Amino acid sequence: MANVTLTEYECRKSLLPAVCMQCGEPATTTVRRKFSWYPQWVIVLVLAGLLVAVIVAMILTKKMLVHVPMCDRHRNHWSKRTLWTLLTFGVLAVVGIGGIVALSAADNGPAKESLTGMVCGGGVVLLLAWLILVVVLQAGLIKPTEITDEKIKLTKVHSEFVHALDDDRAQDAAADDDLPRPKKPKKYDPRDDDE
Repeated sequence: MANVTLTEYECRKSLLPAVCMQCGEPATTTVRRKFSWYPQWVIVLVLAGLLVAVIVAMILTKKMLVHVPMCDRHRNHWSKRTLWTLLTFGVLAVVGIGGIVALSAADNGPAKESLTGMVCGGGVVLLLAWLILVVVLQAGLIKPTEITDEKIKLTKVHSEFVHALDDDRAQDAAADDDLPRPKKPKKYDPRDDDE
């Protein structure tokens, strides 16, 4: 996988090559994706307080809409991962609530102490498993590493897409070189008036 920098103009005008960003095959569709990014140092502000970190992240977040070329197989690149994240979190929440209900219904005594240990320990294990799943799902995502007003840098892009983009840019530059250039106006020289 490769990294690529796209200009805001290319994104706004949908000037990206018809090559799937995920697999490098010919693209059959475009997916409207609004990418968001904020500087990674903002995470350190959690030490100062979660609210402070959230406010600074909201202020510094940059967004850019990209019409991402994708093949039919990868057109749900982001939505599938989001769905898996939400579904597994829902299962985790139901199991957690079920454990709490079971604890509240249990009679006091050694059985309740044993159940409390199982619910707490199981809850921690399930939460860690969910976090690992989320990290694995996010690892393969095409995502921004920087967004400014003029450009967006994406990572996990297929190298064939990058090559196609470079070829398109080279052709555009060659076409621009073939255009006639306006002649520079001649500077005024008072000696020309004598003729």
